[in-house]
Amino acid sequence: MNKLVEFIKQYKWILIAFVSGPVFVNILVLIPAIPRVTAGNTELWLSFFGNYSGGIIGGIVALLVTKYQIDQQKKVDHNKRLLEQLPTLHAIKIELDKIRRVMENYSSGFNQFTELQEDMVKGKHLVSDWNQQLFSNVDLIVDETLLVDLLYFREEYLEIWGSLRYDLIGLISELETSKKVNTAARMFDKRILQKEAELAVLITQIEAEKRSAWEAISSGVIVTKIDALLKKLKKEIRAASNGDS
Repeated sequence: MNKLVEFIKQYKWILIAFVSGPVFVNILVLIPAIPRVTAGNTELWLSFFGNYSGGIIGGIVALLVTKYQIDQQKKVDHNKRLLEQLPTLHAIKIELDKIRRVMENYSSGFNQFTELQEDMVKGKHLVSDWNQQLFSNVDLIVDETLLVDLLYFREEYLEIWGSLRYDLIGLISELETSKKVNTAARMFDKRILQKEAELAVLITQIEAEKRSAWEAISSGVIVTKIDALLKKLKKEIRAASNGDS
């Protein structure tokens, strides 16, 4: 019914012409004969109208059938895309579940052992890397919003992953050792001073990144974002499995 209404709205002027055309011809047929012009009769009118309406109706039916076939093919292609994305969606979901458990454990440990927080911030943590192969087929994901959210989260997680893997304690120890060993020489060797200055800047930068990463972890922000993504993924997987996305 909705398609019929849409068709009428889209082709209303053609339909008006189809209806009004025969009426106009009918008026011409039934008016009295004009001098030297022979007026038509009812039989001619019916013959004309039959041919006229038959051609128009045939054209409309052909148009509707063609449109129906195109719509059906679009639906088949869309359902095919939905099914093709399922392996990628499931793989990303498994990866996010794994990352969520790791982040939740880190958050719990950080908040529970407050006396160790400074060591945890400055220490090196070998957090699981994001499986880059999962994103080799992300172009299969139909929902563009979900795809963008996943890409943004991946970049955010990679930044956190990189920050946690830095050994800040080792860098600080290296700087302190340099200052102790080169106490006399550093007064005359600008290269030592420059190296120590660069190392100090690097330490400040890395410490800021690590503290920001731990803030995101301990506050539960990362887990919350993962939960939101998992919810969208489950919805998309369910819809794709049912073919109604």
